[in-house]
Amino acid sequence: MDLFPASLVDNIVITKTANPDLPGDWAGAYLSVETKDYPEKLSVNVETSFGYNEQTTFKDVVSSQRSSTDWLGYDNNLRDINHNDFIPIKPNPSTYDEFIH
Repeated sequence: MDLFPASLVDNIVITKTANPDLPGDWAGAYLSVETKDYPEKLSVNVETSFGYNEQTTFKDVVSSQRSSTDWLGYDNNLRDINHNDFIPIKPNPSTYDEFIH
């Protein structure tokens, strides 16, 4: 977790029992992060990293056809569908139809 830079953390105290000096609205454990004193001069740390997964990087990815308008959320008739290929819906199916579908 990079919530607090490691160079500013002085002490971490975990308390798992209720104490009268702790806040009353807590359950389980109380975590106290104590930081170092305010630095007298500005310090700047820059970190970077680079990595890759050799099992997936630079591999062919199986995907469907894409149109130029897919990113807008609509299709420009690239995927024409023959609606006659769909199975018609029976509004009142028989018991036999319910078992086979």
